[in-house]
Amino acid sequence: MKHWLQKKLVNYIVKDLFNGITAEDILKVRMTNNRKMLVVRGKPMPDENFEQLKADARTFRDSAIWQVIQNEIKFAANKRMFERSQTTDDILFGKVMLYVIDIINKKLQNIAKL
Repeated sequence: MKHWLQKKLVNYIVKDLFNGITAEDILKVRMTNNRKMLVVRGKPMPDENFEQLKADARTFRDSAIWQVIQNEIKFAANKRMFERSQTTDDILFGKVMLYVIDIINKKLQNIAKL
């Protein structure tokens, strides 16, 4: 009962304060002088780095190593959620792992299309 009350209280307190990270929060794209610029830590990225980053995003997204890593993380997350979970925190952790993979894939896709 104590654990349940703690969880409910924490959820109630932080539900309006905590915002999860989305793909839009990482490597933002800004239009300046009719051209797209990538913003890293609040500063525009130089053009020469921008083109290299686009090429790297396409290469990494399509690479065999990224596919293997992604599949391993998904496997571990599903195993944690469905076979080894003993608490709701275990399930939540597995979902977070899948969410991070989704954010990375979205960002790679967006950068590759710029």
